[in-house]
Amino acid sequence: MGVEAMEHMAHALGHTPLARYDAWRRARLRPFDIDGIDRPRADWRRGPHIRFAVRANPREAVALARLLASLEAQPYPNWSVAAILPLGEAPPRLWEPFFARGRLTLPPPGAATLDLAYGLDAVSLVGRCGPRDLIPESALAALAQHAATHTEEALIYADEDSVDPEGRFGDPRLKPDWCPAFQASCNYLGAAVFIRAATLAECAAPAALFADPGSNIEDCLALGALRIGHLRRVALSRAAPQAPFAAAPHRVEIRPASSTPLATIIIPTRDRVGLLRACVSSLVQKAGSTPFEVVIVDNASRKPATAAYLSNLARDGRFRVLCRPGPFNFSALNNEAATLARAPVLVFLNSDTQALVEGWLDPLVDLASRPGIGAVGAKLLFPSGRIQHAGVVLGLCGRADHIGAGLPGGDPGYLGWMACEREVSAVTGACMAILKATFDAAGGFNAADLPVDLNDIDLCLRLRGMGLRNIYTPRSVLLHHESASRGRMAQPSRVYAAERAYFLSRWGDAVRDDTCFHPALSLHSTAPALS
Repeated sequence: MGVEAMEHMAHALGHTPLARYDAWRRARLRPFDIDGIDRPRADWRRGPHIRFAVRANPREAVALARLLASLEAQPYPNWSVAAILPLGEAPPRLWEPFFARGRLTLPPPGAATLDLAYGLDAVSLVGRCGPRDLIPESALAALAQHAATHTEEALIYADEDSVDPEGRFGDPRLKPDWCPAFQASCNYLGAAVFIRAATLAECAAPAALFADPGSNIEDCLALGALRIGHLRRVALSRAAPQAPFAAAPHRVEIRPASSTPLATIIIPTRDRVGLLRACVSSLVQKAGSTPFEVVIVDNASRKPATAAYLSNLARDGRFRVLCRPGPFNFSALNNEAATLARAPVLVFLNSDTQALVEGWLDPLVDLASRPGIGAVGAKLLFPSGRIQHAGVVLGLCGRADHIGAGLPGGDPGYLGWMACEREVSAVTGACMAILKATFDAAGGFNAADLPVDLNDIDLCLRLRGMGLRNIYTPRSVLLHHESASRGRMAQPSRVYAAERAYFLSRWGDAVRDDTCFHPALSLHSTAPALS
């Protein structure tokens, strides 16, 4: 069986649909082995105290008692629950045994603020849940171990799922590691959030923070100033059903017009003048408020119609044409054009793309110009309207691939990925914005080792190595014919064997663990699925 056929088989067989999460979860459960593999690494009695804040009322007395009983079955012993009752309500007698054992507490009466950290030391954790939620058996032990070994983290969030009244689990929310842009877009941290007592004591509005398990912690904590960690396991099973993640509205920063272009758009091309004409026409008509220039790199076009069109374009002061014959080397062509750019922001664009939304250029330039940002990629659609690119996942299909490819264009995707602005490990070079100074500092595309394949991913990973974040934005939407200008390769694994071998030798460690993608999700399906 050929390499390509084996890859297609892996796509078809190497994953479990998200809809089968309950069976997937049960197949992976094992008894907690406190005397074996789960033996404590330290004295749990001295581990961080974990307190759950639970909004409850007498009508939910039985549910909260069930939650408390499940917590008492946990192997980790250092925990308590703070019951937040409606004003004037008295705790039901059903809870008295839990009060007597010190498992259930009430916030001090008459406190000026909701003091949920009373009696706790600075490194203890306060989390939130509902009275009908469940805590998985080993979750507290895993959380305590993480908190004890990552004492610098002021906030720790974990994965979560939901459980219905019949005990069936679903809606797994397997989250990426800390992604500030993603959090600002849709509050992906969710309910499984645990805050150090010292940090909670500085919170301006703790009552608002715990008013609802799904409330946005952005309103109460300055997340940008905190060290934030991720426990890569389910620590909370919410009472089903849960509301889906929703993308927050974004405001595009409108920059003042200038006689100097703010963006240099670089388009390599070779004949296929119909594609180029459609690309140029759309970007001009829908560019928005951002001034721009265009550098077209002609890689040995031969047809008279192409020459005539390029000659006509060169009469427009916004366009320049570079004639660069020779073998197609995407990296070298773009690198040379970048040296001639007059603008502070570069936008690399394939000739087989077309802008679909007004102002497509504005969010790309805006985001690329912000401190700490590396490359910015757009949402690309196939001519069918289905998703072609919404961010790259490392290790997907063996090296790196586009997550969500083939889903309907309006599909929000898993955790709202397709609809949310978010951090990604890499974006495609078919439409990529980056500061020219950053591009130069990174050394541009690798023309020697990656002339055609994987050069965009390689650049993005080098940007991450410089401490920069790569961003996908759904605010910029383009159609992408994909390989229409050069044609599709029959066996890309063979044609690009040397480039792919170089990439894996250079980035093998990164491919094994994409921090923007949960390890329990499949790397054999571009549609999100379980591994």
